[in-house]
Amino acid sequence: DCPTSKEKPMTTMKLAQQMELSALDLEDIFQSSKKRIVKKDDPPNAPIFQPEWEPEYLENSYDATEVQWFCLISSVYYFVQFMVSVFGGGDDFSVADRNWMILTWFPKLISAAVGLGILSLFMANTRKHSRFSYEIMCFSMILASYMSCIVPCVVVEIRRSKFQVPSMDNIHWELDFSSYPPTRHCTDTNQSQTFHLIPRNSNAVGCNSYLLSASTTSLLFLHAILPRIFRNNLPTALLCSFCSSAVLAISLLSAGELPDNRLAFLDLGLLILAGLLSAHLCAAREQLSREQFAMAKSTQFAAEQGKNILYTLIPSSVVQRMQIRSLRASADKEMLGREIPLCTIMFCSLEPQSELQVTSTQGEFDILDRVFSAFDGAVESRGMFKYQHVGEWYIVACPKAASPFDTTPTTPQRLQNAALTFLELSHRLKDIAGQYHNERGERLWLKVGIASGPAAGAVIRLRRRLYRPHGATVN
Repeated sequence: DCPTSKEKPMTTMKLAQQMELSALDLEDIFQSSKKRIVKKDDPPNAPIFQPEWEPEYLENSYDATEVQWFCLISSVYYFVQFMVSVFGGGDDFSVADRNWMILTWFPKLISAAVGLGILSLFMANTRKHSRFSYEIMCFSMILASYMSCIVPCVVVEIRRSKFQVPSMDNIHWELDFSSYPPTRHCTDTNQSQTFHLIPRNSNAVGCNSYLLSASTTSLLFLHAILPRIFRNNLPTALLCSFCSSAVLAISLLSAGELPDNRLAFLDLGLLILAGLLSAHLCAAREQLSREQFAMAKSTQFAAEQGKNILYTLIPSSVVQRMQIRSLRASADKEMLGREIPLCTIMFCSLEPQSELQVTSTQGEFDILDRVFSAFDGAVESRGMFKYQHVGEWYIVACPKAASPFDTTPTTPQRLQNAALTFLELSHRLKDIAGQYHNERGERLWLKVGIASGPAAGAVIRLRRRLYRPHGATVN
């Protein structure tokens, strides 16, 4: 009973005492009620990405714009750097002949050639092949560019220990290759002179290594995040991270930085961490992209299914008319209909109807489903319109009844062709019905009635709309 204004509402504890409920009972009721609560903000179940969608997904997600720009810019940059360093006097690391300078900067030339080659593959009319080899080409470009940044630093360290730097005679570099890994020794007798006479290329000052300079490290970290910029998948990102870390470790060992230099370990560890972070971002982007694609496919499938269901209730030409009509402000106040001067309607009654109506079991419904599905195929193949089926009744209309807004006049020849088609279709439907039996083993048969004459087609009501032909011809 609801309490009156003079009565105080009964508290939970009093109600529990009256119902003889313990504290454990109240806790069970509370927990069970929490499980039944459905939050409005909970997202619906996301559709699952299907394996057969993979080719279409690759086609839609393929975009090589970033890779093409990187190939173009890096190729031009590396080629200019090679020409200036070798032939333009831009190399002043040590006194060395032209062969040593070519050896130092030759990886830049190789990387420029690789970039131009990959760019030509992308620019050529080979989209299909480029799409499936996209990951390989991205990995090749990243690795080639990475090598062009790190190999010259190793060669420069070897040159400095072999030939020394003439402008900085106060510094002595030495690489001992008598054992592996090599050991690096450097002494600076005048650090003040070192900082006052910094060479034009100031990647490393004094005894600092070019492999561990700020500019080299920043380039290496840029290459670590390239897989995310190029939108590579997880295996490619992990392979790039592994190869770049392995190349840096081998380079640090060859330059004598490992295992004694703690900064080298820190640099290597940070690069590995950056590569793994880039791989994680690639995996997250790939998962999100596939979820969005699966959502789009599911939405497209649902729209197609809804359209197919709609077309079974309302002909497509009438649906298009409804869409145009819905743009007008007074659309809901008008009924969508039109007179049809001449059309043909065919009613089919599946017999024995009395037996089908009496024994409305699951088996009988299965029989009706198979029979009417076969009818649908026969009607559709002859260009007719299935008006509807109700119980054991199956109703077919001519294309003119399905397109009431078609102003094409009905000629006598078209009328004769429609009549002949309906006669042929009626015999075909009778043959189909004779192939089935009801649950009592009785063969099914068909009664057919055909009428031609004037009618009207209209979409009735605003809710649960259904297109119906009306008139004496239908009756």
